[in-house]
Amino acid sequence: MLVILALARSPADPHLTPVLWPIVAGLAIALVIVVSVLQPPVPPNISDDNIFAEASKGHWVIAIRWYRALHGVGARDAKHAIESHLRDLEP
Repeated sequence: MLVILALARSPADPHLTPVLWPIVAGLAIALVIVVSVLQPPVPPNISDDNIFAEASKGHWVIAIRWYRALHGVGARDAKHAIESHLRDLEP
C-alpha cells in the first residue's frame, strides 16, 4: 500500500495520479473494515476487575477498549483511568 501511495504522490506522470488515488482510498477503506471486523467483541458481562486484570497482564488495547465500552469515555480518558487505578495498586 505504501508503494501505491508513493506512486500516487509521484510527479513523474501527472496523468497517473488521478487514477491511483481512488485505488489508494479504496485500499484504505478496506483496511479499516478488515481491522474493525477482526477485533474480538466486548464481552457482555465485563466489569472493572476484568479490565484492570487485562491491563495488568499487559493487554492495554483490550483493556482500553473494554473500559470505553463500559463507561462511554474516550480512549485517552480510559487510558488515564486505567493507569491511575494500576498506580494506586502499586505498593
